[in-house]
Amino acid sequence: MTFTKQSQEDHAIALCAAVGGTLTHPLTGTAQTVDIKEAVREFCRPVRSSRGGFEEELVRSGAKVRLSNGVAAVAWGEGPRTLLVHGWCGRGTQLAGFVTPLLAAGRSVMALDCWGHGESPGTESHGVKFSECILLADKECGPFHSVVAHSVGGAATLIAINRGMRIERAVLLAPPSIARVVGDFAARNDFTEMDMSEFTSQLSVDCGFSLEQVDMISIAPTIQTPILILHDEADPIVSIQGSQQFVDGCASAVLRKIPSVGHLRIMRSKEIIRRSVSYIQDGTNT
Repeated sequence: MTFTKQSQEDHAIALCAAVGGTLTHPLTGTAQTVDIKEAVREFCRPVRSSRGGFEEELVRSGAKVRLSNGVAAVAWGEGPRTLLVHGWCGRGTQLAGFVTPLLAAGRSVMALDCWGHGESPGTESHGVKFSECILLADKECGPFHSVVAHSVGGAATLIAINRGMRIERAVLLAPPSIARVVGDFAARNDFTEMDMSEFTSQLSVDCGFSLEQVDMISIAPTIQTPILILHDEADPIVSIQGSQQFVDGCASAVLRKIPSVGHLRIMRSKEIIRRSVSYIQDGTNT
């Protein structure tokens, strides 16, 4: 199986919608076998999105930061610091609506562009690379008090916590199970069982971790940090089932089902922002 130009366009549309590697249509081509390395590259290749006018204005009001690996961030304010982490094909300033309320609550804020996204270097990325950026930001610009993260950024935050990051609490907006994302990619591209086995093996080699070591459902029992998950139960991109399974396995996590915010609008919802800031402040999760 080969990856056509059309499949790459479909891939871009689906990825910019939310989650890395899931495609809106099966891959097409003339070959009868899957090029596993090419499939992994496609799965890990984000499409960059550009800032809007409000985001640009907000960036100008902050201080631009570069981590030692070249990853870009923007920081505002003084006080206990909250890190904002975007999702796949996103950028830190997509969470711009959280900045002013957090500053008003006495927090400082940093918005991170993870590897391969926004103004950061790189052409390929994945959840583990996201987590490495979070850990490096915590080392060089932290320690962080808290994290607000969307989609894959939420999954990566859990990986970072599992790998030793210590924060007081985190708000995760519609985080995906990475294992489920991989399974969706395989199903949409008609992978055979052998294809799937080879694909996950190659992905584990490239990431340096097995799926079981980084999937939020698998690592749920190891997480002791207080976690609030906000997720639309009708999210058309990332199923709420993964969030439910995570909180079922994590004693310190709470799931709140929020109607009619979708997968991307959830970052702009005033109610979501209010709930998130309240939880960051004092752990209130109503």
